[in-house]
Amino acid sequence: MNDSDSYSFKTPEVDTIRLIMRIICPLAILSNCGVLYCVAFIKSKQTHLGVLQVYLSIADIVVSISLILGTSILDREALCTVVGVLTNYFLNASSCFSFLVAVYAYLTVLYDMSLADQYWWAYNLYGWCMPFASTVVMFTVQGLVRKGNVIGDSLYFCWISPEYPRLRFVLYYPLL
Repeated sequence: MNDSDSYSFKTPEVDTIRLIMRIICPLAILSNCGVLYCVAFIKSKQTHLGVLQVYLSIADIVVSISLILGTSILDREALCTVVGVLTNYFLNASSCFSFLVAVYAYLTVLYDMSLADQYWWAYNLYGWCMPFASTVVMFTVQGLVRKGNVIGDSLYFCWISPEYPRLRFVLYYPLL
C-alpha cells in the first residue's frame, strides 16, 4: 500500500461527498455574503473584528466555490492549477483568520479592545502572509521532489495531488 492508497474512498462515497458539498457550499456562500453585507452596511459592525470576519468570509467563499467545482475541471490542467493554488491559499487563510478572530476576541474580553486593536498590523501580516508562504512551499517542494504537478485530483476538488500526500498535512494542519 502506498501513501495515496491509505486514504482512498470508493467512487460512490466520493460522489456522495461531492453531492453534499454541492448542497452545503451554496448555503455557506449565502451566509458569508450576509456577513459581508452586515459589515458593509451596518455602522456598528465596521470594526477591526468586523473586517477580520470579512476576510474570513471571503476566504470561505473562495473555498466553497472550489468545492462546488469539485473535480469537474481536472481535464483543464491550467484551470485546475489556478483553482488549486487559490484553494490552498484561501483554505489556509480561512484557518488563519478563524484563529485571528479568536485572538482578537480573547484580547478584547480579557484586556481591552484598544490592546486588541494595537496588533492590527500583526493580524494582517499573519492572515495574508502565512497562506502565501504555504503556497510558495507547495511549489518549492514540487521543484525539489519532482513527482509531477503538485496540483491535481485531491478526490473532492483541485488541490494537492495524490503524488504529494504528506504535503496536504504539512501545509494545512500546522496553520490550524
